[in-house]
Amino acid sequence: MRACNGCTKCCEGWLNTTVEGQDIYKGMPCRFLVINKGCSRHKTRPTDPCRTFHCAWITNPDVPEWLKPDASNVILMEREIEGHQYLLMVAAGAPISSSLLSWFIMWGIQNYGNIMWETELGGQFHLGAPGFGEAMSRKLALNKQAYI
Repeated sequence: MRACNGCTKCCEGWLNTTVEGQDIYKGMPCRFLVINKGCSRHKTRPTDPCRTFHCAWITNPDVPEWLKPDASNVILMEREIEGHQYLLMVAAGAPISSSLLSWFIMWGIQNYGNIMWETELGGQFHLGAPGFGEAMSRKLALNKQAYI
């Protein structure tokens, strides 16, 4: 089984979450993060989101080795929306290259059917079945309204 072994991308502020009342977002890493080491309180870290987070690079052996987040600057996560399974890719520290995005689209569609990716600037894009597309469009419209 794969292990993080110094990868801390999920805690560096590339994913939007909250840890013990502190918002984590682009530019705001977790206060317990020790870069390239891990969590300063790993043994007592909270269940949500820390213990329940699942990086697809760790959980899915079919994800290629070269996609380890600290090497690829992307985080892959398996997600579900309205009964539709999908693979989510989030930029984590650098723009997603066109070759990586092309690979992700082909591999994701072949293996998951539905995919979504988020760029380093926050743009969100998705491809997949009509029902998945409709569910994602509803989600993205709600998110957009929250910022107005």
